Amino acid sequence: MSKASLGLIFNKWRKTPDQEIIPEFYLIKMTQRVNRTSPILKGKFIFCIRGNRLVASKIELKKGNMTKYMTYKSFKETYFPKIEYLMVPIDQSIPARNEFIEFTQKEKLPYPRAVNLCPSCLANYQRITLIPKNEVIEYYGKKICQQCALEDIREEFIKRGIELTDSTTSFYRQQLKRTKSVEKTISLLETKRQRYSDESTLFDIIPADTSFPLKPISTGLKQIVEKGILDQKVIDVWISKNYKYLLPVQQLAIKEGLFDYQDMLVVAGTSSGKTFVGELAGISTIFRKKTKFVFLTPLVALTNQKYEQFKQLYRKVGLRVAIRVGMTKINVRNQEKVIIDGSIEHADIIVATYEAFDWILRSKQYKKMGDIGCLVIDEVQLLGDEERGQELDGIIARTRQIYPHCQVIALSATIGNKEELAQDLKMSLVSYNHRPIPLERHLVFAEKEDEKPKIISELIKEGLQEISSTGFVGRSLVFTNSRRRAQELSSFFRGEGIRSTYYHAGLTYYERKKIEQLFDQQKVDVIVTTAALGAGVDFPVSQVILENPLWVQNG
Repeated sequence: MSKASLGLIFNKWRKTPDQEIIPEFYLIKMTQRVNRTSPILKGKFIFCIRGNRLVASKIELKKGNMTKYMTYKSFKETYFPKIEYLMVPIDQSIPARNEFIEFTQKEKLPYPRAVNLCPSCLANYQRITLIPKNEVIEYYGKKICQQCALEDIREEFIKRGIELTDSTTSFYRQQLKRTKSVEKTISLLETKRQRYSDESTLFDIIPADTSFPLKPISTGLKQIVEKGILDQKVIDVWISKNYKYLLPVQQLAIKEGLFDYQDMLVVAGTSSGKTFVGELAGISTIFRKKTKFVFLTPLVALTNQKYEQFKQLYRKVGLRVAIRVGMTKINVRNQEKVIIDGSIEHADIIVATYEAFDWILRSKQYKKMGDIGCLVIDEVQLLGDEERGQELDGIIARTRQIYPHCQVIALSATIGNKEELAQDLKMSLVSYNHRPIPLERHLVFAEKEDEKPKIISELIKEGLQEISSTGFVGRSLVFTNSRRRAQELSSFFRGEGIRSTYYHAGLTYYERKKIEQLFDQQKVDVIVTTAALGAGVDFPVSQVILENPLWVQNG
């Protein structure tokens, strides 16, 4: 392989109604190992069929958001003499295949080679990775490289709060090398925990904080509305969605200067209302300063869920929501991938993953995004993560440099050195370590393994007898250790007269959205899911049941 040799990759072939054949192309410099290599050129070849021949009419070049055209003759004279490799992804079909082969022979190009092109590297990093045959990793129907697979497995560990020790990292690397599958590797590493029934099974109670009186939003934010910081119609929408009270952490944040553009580190437990702190700040800047509100999460599942929630909630007051996330991490099978709202230029609210927003800032896409008045960062404890910490630190620094008047709100459930971190980030600390509602933990024993489904079904039925103050029945979320088991349990519960469904990463995006809609409409009594997906979804339930609780020791 000569140092000056080039490789030409044809990707994503499509045929238009006008009988044009249009593949994407990437021109890359060939090295011994093509791993996350930036293409020299990228764009589209535009072929037309004349008789039984394929003829290249022109070349469409892409650079950022800019498109320009180049004559085929000019492209050929400049690059064809250096092209030693012509490649097509192994999983793609080529319209007019025979004509294409004849075209390559006529132009004295190398014979096309079938290669494994990593879709995750291309979608998430805009880089090219050619995967050797013996290193291909299965990722829910896709073939990805080992580096992307390891990043996805790390993401699963981070979601569940598993400490990434040297021994843990070594173990999942070994398992991935053996299984050649992200799905199988994750299933080997799933963790579980504990819970529920009556007083005889009660393990302990985590009490609620009663020292803070709840303030109705209508009165607690009255002065804020009068000052023009928030619009009354937003308050009405929040109340309609059962955001009726200002919880303690929200009261503390307001007192600390939330509506005075104060940067904040908000540390509070799950269900404490810390996410709504970010919404209060972000929505207020939209109405007060006519700037954008950006909400970041570390996970694709959380980003999609937050996008759906914001879209349904805030379009009622005329706000537009956009999302930025790596598409290849959404399993939509053969269905159209039309879930991305690409208009960040016209959006009022942008929901994104860390990686997507980092790319926007680095690639200068921010120039078309407009002014940002508030940036909310969920799971900011990842600053301490070896790999993602630098990325997150860079996002904060770049945001402050590009948008010096942007208010930054950082959210976390647990941080050991919160005072030190708040000082380093130059933020006010709002810390609340109590629960707004009590949490009971129960331990139920079964003498035999096959007794568990029946016991769980009885617990689900007991939960359905409870009615909340807002009229919701007590529904359940059941965690199990595999997709097959989730489907088996769901089927068993339906046989017991319970409205049950299963929910896991093997479902398409649209199937998952349908389940979430049915749940919101109270047409589902229980959802059975896997631990692998548990940290990426948020179903409001009255009880969580873990089928196989285990004590897990690190290392």
